[in-house]
Amino acid sequence: MARTNTHIAVTMLICFLVIAVSYLVFTHIRGMGTLTVVTYPEGADVYIDSEFRGSTPVKIPRVSSGLREISLDKDGYEEFSGMYTFSPRDERKIELYLSTEKIKKGPSFSARAITAAGFYPHGSKLYLATVDGSLYALNREDKDIKEEISFSDVTVLLPPAANDERVFITTYDGRVFGIDNKDFEVLWEKDLSRRFLRHFSVEDGLVGISADRTSIFYLKNCGEMKWSVRTSKRLLAESFRKVNHTLLGLFEDGKVVSVNLIEGEMTYLDETEILHIKFSDNNGEVIAIFTREGHLNIRKISGEQIMNAQFPDKKIDFFVVQDEHLFISHSKGILMAIEMENGEIIWETDLFSPTSALLKVENKIFVGCEDGSIYVLNKETGRVYGRKQLFGEIKSLCYDPGILHTASLQGYVETLIIPKFSGAY
Repeated sequence: MARTNTHIAVTMLICFLVIAVSYLVFTHIRGMGTLTVVTYPEGADVYIDSEFRGSTPVKIPRVSSGLREISLDKDGYEEFSGMYTFSPRDERKIELYLSTEKIKKGPSFSARAITAAGFYPHGSKLYLATVDGSLYALNREDKDIKEEISFSDVTVLLPPAANDERVFITTYDGRVFGIDNKDFEVLWEKDLSRRFLRHFSVEDGLVGISADRTSIFYLKNCGEMKWSVRTSKRLLAESFRKVNHTLLGLFEDGKVVSVNLIEGEMTYLDETEILHIKFSDNNGEVIAIFTREGHLNIRKISGEQIMNAQFPDKKIDFFVVQDEHLFISHSKGILMAIEMENGEIIWETDLFSPTSALLKVENKIFVGCEDGSIYVLNKETGRVYGRKQLFGEIKSLCYDPGILHTASLQGYVETLIIPKFSGAY
């Protein structure tokens, strides 16, 4: 009898262990992701962490979560390789052109912690400011440092701004420095006792929005105040942009405001519940609005509706207009291109990391991501031409023919040599 009971107990224990192991295996498999890889042309071998998983086009199941190295290889084409992060149950897609040409690294240097918006291009120079108060003027052709000024005991949070005569630096404690654009000497310093949250260079000076979000200043090249306006409502500083001789933006309550830069006159245009707003380059007549409720609304200032869509399950954390296209990036790393004139979704591309900088040049889109990756995309299809892994969160991009200048939030300033990708189609 005792032997029978022991046998039953052992059998039950074995059954329990089998069920437990099966459950763990099932849970592990169910928690894995799926990766679809499509290449043009087809027939590239796909490797995940050096393990062959098939040839394109291919849908690969059971991709473990975490950081994975994905490599594509096809005879006669440059190998494509990158590190990608997968979450449990992810369904991701890589779609790219195979090319006979490769992105190469050029000159680079470290500029300590740069200001959040990075480069300010003007003429033959790229201006770059660091948080601890250094101002660099870089040669756009080879990125050699042409000039450098260091300010003591200052904190700089905004990028420099420049026109043909002056370079402007604004500091955290409310000072503005005017620097000669040719001799690179400090000509004047003005203490406004309030720092700028946003600023714009204009033909004869600098326009800035104060950090308390209630004032707009216009400083002339000589340092004199041209005008200042104060509002009773708080301005949504990040929404503002300059269109010709007008500053367009929002109050925090959603009312659209227009400021005449010549006279400093303020006009209210509209009222709605708005979180972000971007104006198209078509004289600012078309606006893209993202509301607190997750609605994306594209319309004309006159009120004519172009598009109204909702993204309830996706956080929109990047929102920019380039020419007549709106680009938005979801928190999971999916970049979407939308036609501003009709609201049509042109393409979606999975970059695996949220977008932090974007630049459209001719038939290409250059994208910088939070994980330090740089992508070159086809403007019409969103398909990837090439990818390069850099260091730090990419915050600024500037393009010269064949050269992409990049700057990360952590202070890495690097140059990439961009091929024509003539082998892609």
